[in-house]
Amino acid sequence: MQINKMFKSDVISLEDLRTIVRNGEARNVITEGDQLCINFDGEIVPYDVIGIDVDKAADEKIVHTITIQAHELIEEHPFSTKGNTEDNYIKFNKWEDSEIRAYLNSDEYAIRCSELDEYAIPVIKDNTDGKTTEDKFFLLSASEYDAQSTPYPYYKDKPHRAAKHVKNDFNDYQFTRSAYGNGNFVWYISGSGDISYDLATSALPCAPACVIG
Repeated sequence: MQINKMFKSDVISLEDLRTIVRNGEARNVITEGDQLCINFDGEIVPYDVIGIDVDKAADEKIVHTITIQAHELIEEHPFSTKGNTEDNYIKFNKWEDSEIRAYLNSDEYAIRCSELDEYAIPVIKDNTDGKTTEDKFFLLSASEYDAQSTPYPYYKDKPHRAAKHVKNDFNDYQFTRSAYGNGNFVWYISGSGDISYDLATSALPCAPACVIG
């Protein structure tokens, strides 16, 4: 695995990186904004390091972590097309029940990112309905993209929420995991980095994140 830095590139295995992270020595090797070049779907793609010791591992024995996020958007998927009845109202926008969450944590997705899947760990994520989920691969929430509220240093120095580049090098819309309003809408990040909302049944790309620890 290659680490892309501003002035140099280092070659390190994910096995070695996990050991370094678990020993609490990640900042001796990487910093927020570095990119890890990892195999996804048969191609080497960049992942941005967005936070160190930010996300909490589901396994309490794991103290130190790094959070990385795909720099390139993956193909379009609906957030969810199958609603769940709650209080006599059908909700499509609950992250814990969403089809996109199920896909990102499926065997199919694990095969596509098999190199990374071996080292990604489940973490505790807070959601807009006040509930938490354990996720191995996840989307950032709307607040995690916001420079004023994000816990991730990678996004703190950006005047707008960053939009990810797809392979043909233009910014596109991308889902967050955050529900908006009633049960039909989800927050998304536009190609210009602004935030808005769309139907959960719409198909948008996304930039999945995960944690090594």
